[in-house]
Amino acid sequence: MNNFQTIAKELTEASETFPDSENFMNLIDNANKIFIYGLGRSGLAIKMFAMRLSQMDYQVNVVGEITNDPIGEKDLLIIASGSGETSQAVLMARKAKQFKAKVALITTKPDSTIANQADEVLQLAGKVKGEMQETQTIQPMGALFEQALLIYTDGIILDLMKKDDRSEKAMFAHHANLE
Repeated sequence: MNNFQTIAKELTEASETFPDSENFMNLIDNANKIFIYGLGRSGLAIKMFAMRLSQMDYQVNVVGEITNDPIGEKDLLIIASGSGETSQAVLMARKAKQFKAKVALITTKPDSTIANQADEVLQLAGKVKGEMQETQTIQPMGALFEQALLIYTDGIILDLMKKDDRSEKAMFAHHANLE
C-alpha cells in the first residue's frame, strides 16, 4: 500500500467514528452569528468551513480578522483544536462564555480545558502534535485530525443543505465575485 492509499484508509476509518451532528447543526441554525477559530492547519481547515457557511448565508466571522462583529449571547463560537489546550483557543472560549455565547469544540481530546467550557464537543480521530505514537495514524503531528476536520465539516455542509433545503445554486449567489 502506498502513502496515498494509507492516508485514504486512515480517513475512511476516521469517518466511521464521526460524531452525530444533529445538535451541532441546531447550534449553527439557532445562532445569530457564527464565529470560527483555529490556528495552524486546523485553522485553515476550519476557515474552509467558515467559507461554506457564509455561502449558505449564515453570518460568519473568522476570529482575528479586522472586520469581526462583537460576540453576544445568541452567537456561537466554533473552535478547532486538536488538543483542546491551545492557549489562545482556551482564552477565546473563556471570552465567548463571558459574553454568554455558545461554544462548540472540534477536537481529538474530549476531556480538555476547552471541552470543559464547551456546550458541544465533537471528537474526531487523530493525534495532536507532540504525540509520537502511531496508533491511529502514520501521519505526522495533527495531519489526520486536520484532514478529518475538513471532511467532517464538508459533511455538515451537505447535511445543512439537505436539512434546510438549500441548493448549490443558492449558495453560489453568496460566492465571492471579486476574485
